[in-house]
Amino acid sequence: VKKVALSENNDELVQFLETHDGKGHLVAIHQFTKGNHRLLLVFFDFLKAEFRSNLSDVFLKSIDELKPYYESFIRNLAPQQQKIVQYLCLQRNPQKGTDIGRNCFLDKNTVSKQLSELQLLGYVSTVNEKGRDKYYEINEPLLRMCIEINEDRIGIIKFFLNFLGMVY
Repeated sequence: VKKVALSENNDELVQFLETHDGKGHLVAIHQFTKGNHRLLLVFFDFLKAEFRSNLSDVFLKSIDELKPYYESFIRNLAPQQQKIVQYLCLQRNPQKGTDIGRNCFLDKNTVSKQLSELQLLGYVSTVNEKGRDKYYEINEPLLRMCIEINEDRIGIIKFFLNFLGMVY
C-alpha cells in the first residue's frame, strides 16, 4: 500500500500510514480482506478517502470491482455448490448441514459431499460443532457482501454499515 501511495506521489497518505491510526486502518482492512493483497489494493481508496467525503460511493465502487472477481469463482463451482454458497452468503449466522440441505433442496449425502469439497476449496469452514451437528459459514465476508448486494441493492446502507462495523 505504501508503494502504491508513493507511486501516486501521495506523501500525505504515506505519512498517515506511519501513524498509529494509519496502521490501525491497514490492520483492519488486512483482516477484513483476509490478507489478500489484490483485495487490499481494491480497498486502497478507503485509506485515501476522508470522512468528509462520501465513503458510500467508494464502498460501492470497490464492491462493484470485486463482483466479477467473485462471480468467476462461483461460475467454476458445481451447480449444487453454487446453491450452497449463495445460501450461506445470504445467512447472517453459521448454518447446520441439515438446514443447508433442506433450504437448497439437496439430500444429506449430497450436502455432506459438497460441503467437504467447498471446505477443501477454502470457501466454507466449520465453525461451531455441537454434538453431531456441524455449523458452516462462508470464509470470505466480501464474497457474502457481493452476493447480498446483488440480492438487495436497495438495502445498501445496511451493508455499508456492516462493512464499517467490521473495519472499525
